Amino acid sequence: MNKQITYPKLIPRLFATIMDLFLLAITANLINALMLKCGIGELAPLANTAFGFSLMSVYFLGFWLYKGTTPGKILMRTKIVDAKTLQAPGKLQLIIRFLIMPFFFIGIWFIPLTKQSQALHDKIAGTAVIKT
Repeated sequence: MNKQITYPKLIPRLFATIMDLFLLAITANLINALMLKCGIGELAPLANTAFGFSLMSVYFLGFWLYKGTTPGKILMRTKIVDAKTLQAPGKLQLIIRFLIMPFFFIGIWFIPLTKQSQALHDKIAGTAVIKT
C-alpha cells in the first residue's frame, strides 16, 4: 500500500521554526551565562554575530544531516526530503537550504503558492518538508 504524501501548510511550518529559534535562544543565553560566570565576559558585537551564525549552523545543519529534521519539526511530525525523490536530501542541498534561510520571512510566503508547500529556500535547494 502506497503512503499518501502530505505537505504541511504555513502555520505548522512557522510553529516549527519558532520552536527551533526558541531552543537556539535558550542555548545561546546559557552559553553566554556560562561565559560570564567563568569570567570570560561578553562577546564583542562582531564575535557575537559570528558565534550566533556558528551556533545556528551547528544546530540546523547538524540536526538536518543527522536526523533529517529539527526538534521543532519533530514536534510537528515533519521532516526534510529531496523534492523529487522524497528520499533524504544531499549535504549540498542542505547547505544551500541553510544559506538561503536568512530570507525565511520573505520565502515563507511561497508555501501557500506551491504544490508541495515549498518555501523559497526549499525551491532553491530542491527540498520539501513532508509530514511523517
